[in-house]
Amino acid sequence: RSRVAAGCTPYGDEKSCPSARSNFVDNSDEAILRWVTEQAHHQDKVSRFFASSHALRQRFVVIDVEGQSSASLNLLLDWISRPRLASLPTTVPVLRPRDVPMAVARSHAVPPDENSNTHESLTRARVEGVLRKHNCTAEDWNRHWYRACAKAITLSLKK
Repeated sequence: RSRVAAGCTPYGDEKSCPSARSNFVDNSDEAILRWVTEQAHHQDKVSRFFASSHALRQRFVVIDVEGQSSASLNLLLDWISRPRLASLPTTVPVLRPRDVPMAVARSHAVPPDENSNTHESLTRARVEGVLRKHNCTAEDWNRHWYRACAKAITLSLKK
């Protein structure tokens, strides 16, 4: 939107839209690929930190405030905000609703673990096209965790 509002083409890098007043105008193929791989690296770093000890695993969940249903959010927030960490412990970081210990999950409807994809259809189609060209599958880009997609991009760029 920033690009079009500035009179530029909808897609491109910062150089192709010098009149934009926003820093968020680089939606080139390279920027999309860079964003996905940077997010994957950051997610891995955070995941390693919280997986490093039993106590830290008890205070870590991945949520999508915008895209997850209220039932999913309530499930994750009920578990993460429990007053006693010793109750309903987990041995793995909670990356998806299905990772919550079953005693909590039974009292909630557990929704799918996919990304909400709330962007406009043209934007979504553009990003999906870029990712598909680099062997990132729909299954990969619909997850909250970008590791598999980043791996596909990295392998694709080495060719």
